[in-house]
Amino acid sequence: MVSLLPFRSLSPIHDQVGEVAGPPYDVMNRAEARELINGKPNSILRVTRPDALLNDSIPGDSPQTYDVAREELKRLVDQGALKFDDDDSYYIYAQVMGSHRQTGIVGLASAEDYWADRIKKHEYTLPKKEDDRTRQVLSLGAHLGPVFLAHQPHASLKQLIKRYQESSADITYVAPDGILHEIWRVSSPDDVTAVSSHFAELDALYIADGHHRAAAAARVSRELNHEGANHFLSVSFASDELLVLPYQRVITQWNGDQESLFTQLKQLFEISPCDAPLDRDPSEPCAFPPNARSWGMYVSGQWYLLQAKASLLQRLSDRELTAQLDVSILQDEVLRPLFDVNDPRACDHISFVGGIRGYRELEKRVNEHNGVAFALSPTSLQELMKIADGGSVMPPKSTWFEPKLRTGLLISVFDHTTLNLDL
Repeated sequence: MVSLLPFRSLSPIHDQVGEVAGPPYDVMNRAEARELINGKPNSILRVTRPDALLNDSIPGDSPQTYDVAREELKRLVDQGALKFDDDDSYYIYAQVMGSHRQTGIVGLASAEDYWADRIKKHEYTLPKKEDDRTRQVLSLGAHLGPVFLAHQPHASLKQLIKRYQESSADITYVAPDGILHEIWRVSSPDDVTAVSSHFAELDALYIADGHHRAAAAARVSRELNHEGANHFLSVSFASDELLVLPYQRVITQWNGDQESLFTQLKQLFEISPCDAPLDRDPSEPCAFPPNARSWGMYVSGQWYLLQAKASLLQRLSDRELTAQLDVSILQDEVLRPLFDVNDPRACDHISFVGGIRGYRELEKRVNEHNGVAFALSPTSLQELMKIADGGSVMPPKSTWFEPKLRTGLLISVFDHTTLNLDL
């Protein structure tokens, strides 16, 4: 069984939702964060990206940065842009992007579940990023960005969520990217008990996105002798509602010997010229590449379809599941031997493009660098969960989840003394 607790959220007042809410801290660089903050004194990015308020000569992980974050969060509360709800609640959080809709439950996940591996991971974390988030949480006594979790579908939980969505949302917000965010507060004692019981019936939760936030929160729970620090802000969606997009690859430097490239590729793949669906909404399901064990490749102004030959499929059949993923096959059979991409995380001649950017972005980058792009089918949630259940990790840059969670709509404060807040 897993735990998800209700909490007393710190949220924007009604007319400040659009001013406060912002994208996740890690989808932008310092200059981009500074541009988004400009002219928005109540933006939550002033708390999650305080480095954008400082001179570039000041490191983003300096003590001054975390001091600024704390001052900015306290200012937002003191000036009334943020206020606390009256009592502990769960929150239903729906996102709509095009024809896709996904709805989850916001609550506090358990650090104990994290350490006991009832919250399953599928990525390694980078120490520097983990340290940064740990220091920020310690400085604020609060969790601002929710960890994006998935759970196995639960019929009773779905019914409860559906019932609430028959009424108007408490928060309705259309972000600048056009994505609709809706939130319903679940505060009745019976429904709070029901949500808690439904999660207790689940065997595990799975981190879809937010491994660094989860790891930092778990570290904080061990560093502080504070009961409130034992749980962290999360939103969990049923796995059958989530949209997983591929993480595409672009080689930006290579020798340009296309004849040699095709000669080597033909040993492993059937290759045929094709057209990519350039004008299709990238958030919609798309049969390109048409199935697993096939890849799109763009080079010298032409798209090609690569389909694994029977000999390659036979060789792959004995591998563990992680090594059979399309992203692993591409890395092991193509990127490493043909393009010297030995470690994708440390290689300076490969870039990664989230599937939401579409195929035109791949063409643009290839044309700029005279490179080569590879388009993949998305890794499925079932594959991700099976790998996590087995205690393994996914290859780097395996999944791209859309839509992204908005930060600042719901905030969990576990230590009010840090901000000198009066309830």
